[in-house]
Amino acid sequence: MALVLLLALVKRLVLVKRLVLAKRLALVKRLALAKRLAGEINLAGEPIAKRLNLIVERSNQMNYHAHWEAGSAGPRIIFGHCPYAAIIEKHPELCKMDEVMLEKWMGQSGTQISKIGKDGSSVCVFVIG
Repeated sequence: MALVLLLALVKRLVLVKRLVLAKRLALVKRLALAKRLAGEINLAGEPIAKRLNLIVERSNQMNYHAHWEAGSAGPRIIFGHCPYAAIIEKHPELCKMDEVMLEKWMGQSGTQISKIGKDGSSVCVFVIG
């Protein structure tokens, strides 16, 4: 009986391990996609206002309806449209992909503080810095 329970436990652990690895692989693929979408834009030496303007321009080419504004915690990039709207409920990780893309462009960390459709928000907002 103990051996049967032990084998069942081992089977379960193997399944959990596979699931965790699959999720990690999916995350790695999304991050790679975000970097590919960001392209080879190197804005490292540019003034922050120029970087933000170029990011807005690039985002709008991808249908985000973007603009930026100054904020007390750092510049805020606002997306007025979500190109993933039809699938975002089932794939909220796409927001993380956008965050990674913005971080790559800015060369600084970014944090999403608002999401279209969540708590009545009509925009996605990312704070940079």
